[in-house]
Amino acid sequence: MSCTWHTFAFVSDELPFQLKDFQDVIYTANSYALELNCTVNWTLKKTTSKHFFAWKHNNTLIPSCFTRTIDNSTLQLRKNHTQYADTGVYICGVFSNSSKLPIITFHQVRVIIGVKPKEITQKLVKLVDVYGLPVPQVLSVQWSAQEVNVTYELFVSMHYDITTWSCVFDSQAYCKQIPRYLNETLSCQVGEDVIENFDVPCKNTGIRCDIFCAKVIAKNQFGTVETTHPKHWNLKHHEMCPPLENVKAVSTRDSFTLTWDHPRLVKSKVPLDYHITYNFTRILTGQGTRYSKVVRDNTSFSDNAVHFARYSFQITCSMAADPDTKGPPVIAQVKSKEGIPSEAPTRCQANNRLSHSVTIEFKVPPVNTWNGIPREFLVSYGNTTERVKTSLKELQEGSNGSDTLEVKLNGLQPHRNYSAMVAICTAVGCKWASNELCIINSVPSDEVNTKVTEKPDPTLSTYKVLKVVAIVCGTVGGLSLACVFIAYLRKRKRVGARKSSLWTAIGGPLFPNGHCDYQYMSNERGNSSEDSELYERINVTKQSIDLGVGKLPVSRID
Repeated sequence: MSCTWHTFAFVSDELPFQLKDFQDVIYTANSYALELNCTVNWTLKKTTSKHFFAWKHNNTLIPSCFTRTIDNSTLQLRKNHTQYADTGVYICGVFSNSSKLPIITFHQVRVIIGVKPKEITQKLVKLVDVYGLPVPQVLSVQWSAQEVNVTYELFVSMHYDITTWSCVFDSQAYCKQIPRYLNETLSCQVGEDVIENFDVPCKNTGIRCDIFCAKVIAKNQFGTVETTHPKHWNLKHHEMCPPLENVKAVSTRDSFTLTWDHPRLVKSKVPLDYHITYNFTRILTGQGTRYSKVVRDNTSFSDNAVHFARYSFQITCSMAADPDTKGPPVIAQVKSKEGIPSEAPTRCQANNRLSHSVTIEFKVPPVNTWNGIPREFLVSYGNTTERVKTSLKELQEGSNGSDTLEVKLNGLQPHRNYSAMVAICTAVGCKWASNELCIINSVPSDEVNTKVTEKPDPTLSTYKVLKVVAIVCGTVGGLSLACVFIAYLRKRKRVGARKSSLWTAIGGPLFPNGHCDYQYMSNERGNSSEDSELYERINVTKQSIDLGVGKLPVSRID
């Protein structure tokens, strides 16, 4: 007759016999054995037909074939191969035969069935960062997390049994790591407390002390799994120069200096080579160059700096006799300061020379010679210096040196020659084009006067138009004057003979109808003494009147 235990995959928190606080929680892996013991302080034989002593799982009685009595005071529950459905609440107590409800509860426990962690295989365990010369003084063991919710423990040892060719671990876990995500790289650093006796003859026969051993154990609530074969390394083939400390780069106007400390994990008597690789990149152009340098038994390096550039340094060290012991590089960066431009503006020439001004034109030097950000250009002539502010944005189009600038100089004297010099300036200083002068020639006096008093060219159309306008205006003005004068004489009737001759000479050709359409308006009487006085004052000498069409003779009027 087979014994069957029917289990359920759920746990009901509403069962009347369950307590709120469990006495214990047990984690076990799937397919592993489960064993629970319930011990009472009285003999199990005292049970009667009205009650019985048993185990329940999730409110279901467990068949007696899964339990046995030990020493008449312990009822043991055992299942050799658990399943996930065996998860739940187990209660041990005395139950009523009629209601199957517990009369007395002696013990209860929650069992959780899960999965044991994955093994950290040997190939996942690596030895890294073995630092110290001539012998290692510190190292790190590294591995990759295979899952989360797992605790990893590292065990290390410097005892290697050559009789069994295996590592001997005689101490507790050296460190513990809990991963935050899957495949996270975990590591533990091992110091001199473990490897201080490296390469020292071991006290025990058959044990080597130059072999480093390591194993990683993975733990969770459901079990523990450790590396099947611990990893071991001969440290003589892994020593390296450690990363340098206090690496600093500083820059002055014309040079840079790189400094560092002698590594603490290298004995002072060990000769070291410091391998320096650096490159600079010009800030304005992005162009750069790479250099390499080896410095022996020194903790600084200096060289000339390119102005206004970013420097990046990588430095490492190795034993002078063994380049394979080179350690990891340390990076340092610095920006060099601005300097005076290395080239000045070129091709300076003077254009459009006027009596008091001139335009100076010159070429901006190539951008890789600026050594900083140009702030202004200077033009020096005579006792005057003209400042022309500029900006990087304005000059970027001329980065290939083909751009030209024009500067207008004022306040020149027309009869004086000038020589002008041009400079480009950064915040540090200016570079003058001392070998290239702009010669500003004087303006001859004839040319200056001509420019001031010269009449318009008669061949110009504008001149012709102005001439016609002047003729018309002159003609109209002369005729108007003649009309006024003749009308006055006629009104007074005192200039009969003179009037006729003057009219014949002036008005005849211009007024075919023989009269001038002009009316002299006056409210005064013709015999006015004032008029007589006015007439007698007229004493015009013989002269010519230019009416725009020629000169007409005017006789003196007595």
